[in-house]
Amino acid sequence: MADGHSAVLLTPNKEAWTFNAYEDKVDLEESVYLAGPDGPRRTLQLVIYGRARKVMRVQWSFAAQPAPGAAPGPRRPREDEPQLPL
Repeated sequence: MADGHSAVLLTPNKEAWTFNAYEDKVDLEESVYLAGPDGPRRTLQLVIYGRARKVMRVQWSFAAQPAPGAAPGPRRPREDEPQLPL
């Protein structure tokens, strides 16, 4: 986004998610994804720039944006999402 502290990610099914690092700078950089069954592949990664010696923690959020015209509400899980134990 234009403020340099956040980024909007768009999924293949057109869901929009906002990543926000508040006070720290956020950028996209080229990377390599190594854990795929087809071997390594090119990807992009979010990078947070800050001063680790001055700040003891990184504050960030990752939130879904409601679709235009949609009423906000809980997100329904997709069938192919892994189920995490509670």
